[in-house]
Formats: sequence, structure tokens, C-alpha cells
Amino acid sequence: MILNYLRLYRIDAFLITFLSYLVGATVANNFSVMSLVVALLVAGISVNFIYSYNSWADWKIDQINKPNRPIPAGLISPQSAFYYAVSLLVLSIIYPFFIYKNLLTLGLFLLLPIIGLLYSTEPIRLKKNKFGATFTTSLLLTIPISLSYLMHTDDRTAIPCFLILFGYCLSVIPLKDIEDVEGDVTYKSDNWMAQLGSSKLFLLSISGLLLNLLLIFLLPIIAPLSIYLSIFILSTMLVVAFFFLFIPQKLNLLYKSIIWMVIFEGSMAFLITYFFI
Repeated sequence: MILNYLRLYRIDAFLITFLSYLVGATVANNFSVMSLVVALLVAGISVNFIYSYNSWADWKIDQINKPNRPIPAGLISPQSAFYYAVSLLVLSIIYPFFIYKNLLTLGLFLLLPIIGLLYSTEPIRLKKNKFGATFTTSLLLTIPISLSYLMHTDDRTAIPCFLILFGYCLSVIPLKDIEDVEGDVTYKSDNWMAQLGSSKLFLLSISGLLLNLLLIFLLPIIAPLSIYLSIFILSTMLVVAFFFLFIPQKLNLLYKSIIWMVIFEGSMAFLITYFFI
């Protein structure tokens, strides 16, 4: 029964959030056991709320796009999922007050549940707008590493790296719409793939990634991090190009492939920054 509630979340989202927080601590050169604890809180409560609440808000759409999710599959009732999400919301608002470092970090902690509410709650429901959905999801993905860095140091030299990562997310997030076309169109949500088509979506993503690659050399980023970011972006460009140019019939697997590549590279980033930077 508990596993069904946990399945409202996504293991890949948990891993990305958890690893991002750890990388932020190691970039700040101040990793500790407490870093692990807070990483678990951010990933297991704050971001868990965002995804679980969205699973509740989207359960009718998921009947089309993802019928095996817990609610459309009948494993959890919509009402139970809602109460579970609300409990996570309450916890995500309370626990930051016991661990925050300053008002900026407190604001970032609390911005996570706000993003979840804005993304999924009617009548705002930014998910239905392709620009709003891309912007808020990109924020969600870059807050944990930025928050961790600011929690562990007063230095600000690595902040340009997080701006690059935000731009990276803006370039990649639209690709998620490839696998959600049918449900989004049925329930009148914006969908990048449906509105642009595969060719224009490819150009949009690749152009954004190229711009971020250029910014690495224009912004004041220290050498080890600039090299890692360059490899990170180039590898994503290769994956995107490979899918669009050589296996377009499997485009629905593109975003998942990028996600798991990010998890692998995030793990490597943690090890590299922990042992060598």
C-alpha cells in the first residue's frame, strides 16, 4: 500500500533532486552527513509533494498518457492521493524553518511547494501553458543544487553554473511533451510537440543547448566546472541529434534517455567534485 503512494512520485525525479543537492554541497567544498539528511528532506518531501500533487491533478490525463500510474490504475483513490499530497505540502512548509541558513535559503526551500501549487492548481495551472510549464519545471530542477550551494557557503562564484543549468533545462524540458501529446491535446494543455512538430522542436532544443554552450565561455566559470558543463551539454546534444536523425520512430524514449543520462552524469559530478575539486 505504501509503495503505491510512493509511486505517485518518480524515482528519476528523486534521484536527480538528491544528487543535485549533494553536488551543490561538494561544489561548495563543505559536504557533511547533514548534507545527506537535507538532501533526503528536499527530495523526499518538497519535490515529492510537487510530483505527487501533480499525479493527483493529472490523473484523468494519465488515463490516456500513463494508464499504469497508481490513480488511473485503481491502486489509490484520487481522494487518498490528495490527502497524501496535502500532508507532504504541510511538511514541506514546516521543516525548512528548522534548518534554513538565511532568508534567501528559506525562500528557496519554500519556493518548491509554491512551484508545485502553481504548476498543478486550477485556475492558474501553469502546466497547461507550455512556457509556464517549461519555466517552472526548469526552476524546480535547478533549485536543489543552488539551494545546497547557498546552504554550504557564502561564496557566490559558482552561481553562473546554475544559470547554465537553468538554461539547459529550458532547452530540454520541451522534449518531454513528445510522450504526452495525446493526453495533452485531449485535455487542452499546451504541448510543444503538437504545436511545433518534430523538426522545429529539434531545432529549438539544439539551439538552446548551443546557446548555453556559448555562455559557458562568456560567463566567469572556473575551469573544472566549465569543462564538466561543456561535456554535459555536448553529450545531451548528441543524444538529441541521434534520436531525431536516426531513430525518429522512438522519439518517445528520448526524454527518458536524457533523464537517465543526467542521473549518471550527476553521480559522476558528485564523485568528481567530492574527490578532485
